[in-house]
Amino acid sequence: QSAPLYIMVILQILLDSISAFLLCIAAIKLTGNRFAFLFCFLFYGIGCTISVYNKFILTESVSASLLSISIYFLVDFYIKNKNSSLLYSSFFLTWAYFCRPVFFPFIVLVFFILLIYLLNQRKIRLIVFFILPFAIIQGSWSVRNYLLKEKLFLLTETTYYPFYTSS
Repeated sequence: QSAPLYIMVILQILLDSISAFLLCIAAIKLTGNRFAFLFCFLFYGIGCTISVYNKFILTESVSASLLSISIYFLVDFYIKNKNSSLLYSSFFLTWAYFCRPVFFPFIVLVFFILLIYLLNQRKIRLIVFFILPFAIIQGSWSVRNYLLKEKLFLLTETTYYPFYTSS
């Protein structure tokens, strides 16, 4: 094994530790109960993102960490009504989607829940803070793909990884 791989694993574990802590803080903010922190930490800690995937260079752990950070900022927006938190939440959720495209339906779900919440609060213009990071990042990626491949697609040209299509 080479040193860069060990460094990547250590960085992955550090990211997961920070995201687990932020997720637990979000649980306290939502419930107002310190037991929620312990409960969340216990169940996140025994989950496969820590116990299995952190020792490998895979996107499972990183995407779960990015999703947890996104949830923290979404809760922060809900509690403190900080527009920047909505922007940060979308930024981390977008990168979680880039790590694991299966998160795209989650982005759509959060968008509609947020849309309903903002309509009820009469703050619909804030939906731009949620859309902006996704539009910039996905838009840049789509333009890059179009310039290189001369066709539009979200992440990859194929539905599955290329080596699956030949088997």
